[in-house]
Amino acid sequence: MENSQVLRVCGRNVTIPPNTFVQGSLLGVQTHPRHWDEPLVWRPSRWVIRSQPAAADLAARLDRETVFTPAQSTYFPWSDGPQNCPGAKFSQVEFVAVLACLLRGHRVGAVPEPQESEERLKERIMATVNDCDMQMLLRMRDADRIRLTCRQME
Repeated sequence: MENSQVLRVCGRNVTIPPNTFVQGSLLGVQTHPRHWDEPLVWRPSRWVIRSQPAAADLAARLDRETVFTPAQSTYFPWSDGPQNCPGAKFSQVEFVAVLACLLRGHRVGAVPEPQESEERLKERIMATVNDCDMQMLLRMRDADRIRLTCRQME
C-alpha cells in the first residue's frame, strides 16, 4: 500500500506506514493466555476432555474421553478460514494410522546421557520440548538434544 493505514486494535489506533509488510503472529494467537491456560507449557492432556474420572482399563477410559476442539481462530495447525488445508482431516487420520502401525508392539523412550538420572532426563526432555521458536511453523530449537530408542515389547 502506498498510503499509511490506521487500524483499531484493542481500543487504540495503530498506524501502519506505507509499503510495510504486516503478518499476523500465529504463535502469538496460539499462545495467547486469553485462549489458553498456561499456553507455553507442554501439556498434551489439554486436548482430552474426560467426562468422568479415569477408569482402570483402556476401553472404559476411551469411552469417557473426547478430543477438545479449540475455538475458531485460536489454533492453526493446518491454517484456517477459506485458505485452510484441504487435506487436514485426511492427514490427521493418516498420521494416527501410520504411527499405530509403526509402533504396534513397540515403545519409544528417550536415551539417557551417561550417569544421567531419570529425573534429570525428564528435565532435559521438557527443556527441549519447551525451547521453541516460530519460523514458518512452531518447532523445537534443538530437538537433537534428545535421542530416542524404539524397543519391541515382550
